Amino acid sequence: MKKTHDLHHIGEDLYSWIHRFTREELEDFAAEMANGAKEIADLEHAKKISADDFKQRIDAKELQVRVAARKYRDKEETCTELCSKCADYNSGEIVWKDRNTCEERGRRIMTEKERQLPLLTQAQESGDAEAVQ
Repeated sequence: MKKTHDLHHIGEDLYSWIHRFTREELEDFAAEMANGAKEIADLEHAKKISADDFKQRIDAKELQVRVAARKYRDKEETCTELCSKCADYNSGEIVWKDRNTCEERGRRIMTEKERQLPLLTQAQESGDAEAVQ
């Protein structure tokens, strides 16, 4: 006859023991590690793209602020555009005008060579070689 243990409940207590994982549990952990590592890599990549995008946007705004601050401080700026260059022989000045609006952009006194231009141009157009010399 088998001897049975006579157990009597005396209360509750915490107790730790070692559980050996089954092959199936280990395979589940391996899959969880692989999937988690891929998700982390994907999130890191998305974070980098987002951070790069925000950095570019911030840099662009900082440049815009610096340009506005410089203009505010200097109260003027130098502009360069392709203009019509005209000779005003009455005033003896070279005049630059906006090509579309004809708004005057600036003027300066003609050089001696520029004052001679109409004579050279008329002689060249008429083919009078002696007048040029």
